[in-house]
Amino acid sequence: MTPDLHVRWSKKQKDVMIKYPRSPDGHLAFGVLCSKRATPNFKLPFGVEWLPSFTDELEARGYDITTLKLSCMLKKPETPTPESPPSPRMNSLGGGPTK
Repeated sequence: MTPDLHVRWSKKQKDVMIKYPRSPDGHLAFGVLCSKRATPNFKLPFGVEWLPSFTDELEARGYDITTLKLSCMLKKPETPTPESPPSPRMNSLGGGPTK
């Protein structure tokens, strides 16, 4: 079985590559692993200090990120049991059940 969310180093691209089943999952993985992190620092002109990304921090600590591998499978959807009927479907605006 292949992972649904997969992060690895690409020798060809010379960068971290992220394979994902849904766009928000890819955005989350990229944001957590590759984006610099903003932290409040009101002594600076804009009140924000940018800290290194997770991958930059790993490299600074002596890790070889070309060996980076992370994978995760989506959970299988639960099927309703006879004792627990499915919950009513909500309309697209998050209001009450649809008719």
